[in-house]
Amino acid sequence: MDLSHPDRRERLDALAAQYALGTLRGQARDRFTKAARSDPVVAAAAHAWETSLASLAEAVPAVAPPPRVWTGIAARLGLRGAGQAGLSWWQRLGFWRGFALASFAAALVLSLVQLIMITLVSAVAAFWPTGGSAPGIQLPSSVHDWLVVLYLALIASALTMVLQTWAQAHIEPSRAAVIMAMEPVWAAAFAVALGGERITLRMIIGGLAIVSAMYLVERPQKRRLRAKEYVR
Repeated sequence: MDLSHPDRRERLDALAAQYALGTLRGQARDRFTKAARSDPVVAAAAHAWETSLASLAEAVPAVAPPPRVWTGIAARLGLRGAGQAGLSWWQRLGFWRGFALASFAAALVLSLVQLIMITLVSAVAAFWPTGGSAPGIQLPSSVHDWLVVLYLALIASALTMVLQTWAQAHIEPSRAAVIMAMEPVWAAAFAVALGGERITLRMIIGGLAIVSAMYLVERPQKRRLRAKEYVR
């Protein structure tokens, strides 16, 4: 139906008013929306009613809802009260914020312990006498070397270790073990791609063994998930 025809202006004005008020529903609203997208006369009529109703809404003073409204909303959401006072300790936002902060602090402490142990072991290895080199720590001799050392210490070691420890606390232990087991595979891949290493038979067998282990670990979990979905 062509609503922009002059003989149907009264019908268009009524439909536009219902559309702006929200009382036009179902297929009638879908047809009107489609017509407004393709016909500028219909779109202008709807916009005029929306503007008029918006100005009326702005003229009405704001009314604060009574407390029973918030109580009803909280009850329908499954909460015991509209405020924090009626919630259990595990439902409070402050508890979970503190828990997240504590978990990050724990990850930071564990990473610091790991870094200290790595530093001690590396220092002992550096002072251990070996053939062909003098024992001791040789400091970098140029700015470029110092930047490389700082990058390896702060980004490649400290930051990645903190992120790794934090991430391990948020995933399943089996998946964490699988991800950790992939480190040699990625190391070999980057060594071949960037370091010029040659692909050997031992490297291929080791990579296939790790990938096969990942598949065997993940397969039972997928079966359990499918079984749960089937039961539901």
